[in-house]
Amino acid sequence: MASEIQGIAEALAFLDKYPFTCDKVINSAMRKASSVLVKQIKGGMPKAEYKKLVKSKVFGKRFTIAKIGLYGPKSSSDGEITPWFKAYWANYGTLSRRDSSHKFQYARRTKSKNRMGGIRPQRFFEQSLEGGEQLMIKAFETELNKMIKKNG
Repeated sequence: MASEIQGIAEALAFLDKYPFTCDKVINSAMRKASSVLVKQIKGGMPKAEYKKLVKSKVFGKRFTIAKIGLYGPKSSSDGEITPWFKAYWANYGTLSRRDSSHKFQYARRTKSKNRMGGIRPQRFFEQSLEGGEQLMIKAFETELNKMIKKNG
């Protein structure tokens, strides 16, 4: 038994034929749209050092993808705690106060399993994303239409 999604074959055929100059236009529109969301996220950050970590990366040939998140060094050579970890801990909490809705990569270590307390999760990153998808889609469509009119 096979299932077929209508329109996929036509869309892939179109993408194979369209000029590669369109990649630049689409990637540029996606960069502009993701910058709108980055501004919104930065507005929801509680500290200035966290705002510096919020960035977006746009890449892709056949499909353009924008990754938006906290980018920065996760380790330092002098053993100092980096701003990335400070932002992560502030957003998701530590020890017994870890955010139960977040899927952590590692469970608590046995050494600290019974310790109480810790940093309370502020969930500022998720809260600043609310409504951002629609904002980004609208910005992408606006920028794409603008560039299509400009390039003819």
